Amino acid sequence: MTLIPIPDKETRRELAAGGEKALNFAQRVFRVARTERENTDAIKILQAEVAVLKEQVRGLTEREALLIAKMEAAVTRAAAESTNELARRIGFLEGRASRE
Repeated sequence: MTLIPIPDKETRRELAAGGEKALNFAQRVFRVARTERENTDAIKILQAEVAVLKEQVRGLTEREALLIAKMEAAVTRAAAESTNELARRIGFLEGRASRE
């Protein structure tokens, strides 16, 4: 028959302290892993939001370019109309001056 030695009180305390340290370390590792998973999920959500915002900015930029083109066309048209009107009036005045 073989006798198994029973650890003394001090050895049992050391084993318990070592077990507590290992358990605390494992709990910290699990908390870090959970936090990392939560942060990864939050990053994915933010990336999706950024993609949506980029698309909205692209749409607004295109809309702005269209509005600028319309305004430039309107200004060009107004300038042409006012130039034509001015030329017509000058022509009228010149015709009137030549008849007098």
